[in-house]
Order: sequence, then structure tokens, then C-alpha cells
Amino acid sequence: YGEWVVIDLRIDSNTASDQAKFGKQILDHLTNKECFIISFIFNSDLTVLTENSVDYMEINVGVSGLDIPCPDQKDLISSTYNYDGSTLTLVDDEGEVLTAEVTVEDGIMAMNATDLDIPNFQEEGQLIFKKREE
Repeated sequence: YGEWVVIDLRIDSNTASDQAKFGKQILDHLTNKECFIISFIFNSDLTVLTENSVDYMEINVGVSGLDIPCPDQKDLISSTYNYDGSTLTLVDDEGEVLTAEVTVEDGIMAMNATDLDIPNFQEEGQLIFKKREE
């Protein structure tokens, strides 16, 4: 239970596409500013609130490198979930089902980026979430 925020996109730098590398660079930039653009809040009643501000990112590339302000807006999606120890299944209020293979260890949750279907982060690699302390 609790809130889990995305902190990293693990990719193989030797084989990853340019889009995956850029997605990792964006995520690293925002995480370093304590800006978390994707989070899950899992509740004990098997409901989950997904917060996603990916669609509201403004990516500016200038002479000083990346400038990405933390988005003010986010999409909120309420779902129910089931976790059987290896597979996380989310079902939203429209009946859409999302299934992801998940590993959880020491307050870190990893899942394949392709399973989440989030724009800019649907490439190869693993999205890494950290459980936020209460």
C-alpha cells in the first residue's frame, strides 16, 4: 500500500532507441528536481489512484541543456487493482484492463515500460518506482 513515484527508466544504453534515451534523460532531469510525473497511490481497499502529468510536460532544449519545468497539471485515473506477487492488474472505471509484470523489493517496484502505455515512456526498459515515506 502507499504512494509509489517513478524515479528512473532503466535501459540498456548500447541497444536503446534514441527515444528511450531521451525519455530517460527527461525522467532523470525531473527526478533530480523532486518532480514525480507518474505515481500510484495503492489503498488497502484495492483501489488505486494513478497520477500522470506526462501529457503536460514542456520540454525546452537550449544552450544550457534541458529545461523542463515540473508540470502543474496531471491526469487522475481511479482504478481497482490486484497484485498476486508478480503481476499487477489495473481495471479502470471503463473496464480497461492493464496488466504489468512487477517486481517489488526493498521499497522499489520495477515494471516493464511497455506495459504501462504512457506517451514518451512506452519504449523498452523498466520503469522504477520508489515507495514514498509517509
